[in-house]
Amino acid sequence: MFKLIEKIKENSQIVIHGKNYGVLAKVFYVTESETEKWYAKIQLENHYVLVISPYDDYMYFGYVGEAMDCDFPTPDTIDFEGSTYKKEADDYQIVKEFVFGDYLAMEGEVNFSDYSFDDKIISLGLITRTGKRADVYAEVVEITDIEVK
Repeated sequence: MFKLIEKIKENSQIVIHGKNYGVLAKVFYVTESETEKWYAKIQLENHYVLVISPYDDYMYFGYVGEAMDCDFPTPDTIDFEGSTYKKEADDYQIVKEFVFGDYLAMEGEVNFSDYSFDDKIISLGLITRTGKRADVYAEVVEITDIEVK
């Protein structure tokens, strides 16, 4: 996964499940509870995002959509599209390194709650700088699902 992150450059194209996405930004983050093991967020065109956590051997791909109908602090479970998602984490995201892209387009520091159901993820985010929500609806992906051009 480290090699995949290195291959992603400004103006790269990423193919996920056979569909092309232009890369707009790459930022490394840590969390308040885990300051040593960083993860990468790759902002893609049309409100899509790829999150790669190489230390956990874990990736997800999704889109930033409408805010979930709940406030922070968030509930222990949320219902979405007929499934009940269980809260896996409450934490605070901190920028470790801004690699490239538009500073103001990236979310920066965020209070977040992550939920999962099977291979689906919902990450509810409250952006510190703007007070706006950045909720991501995603699915777990494998390294074999991704190609960098």
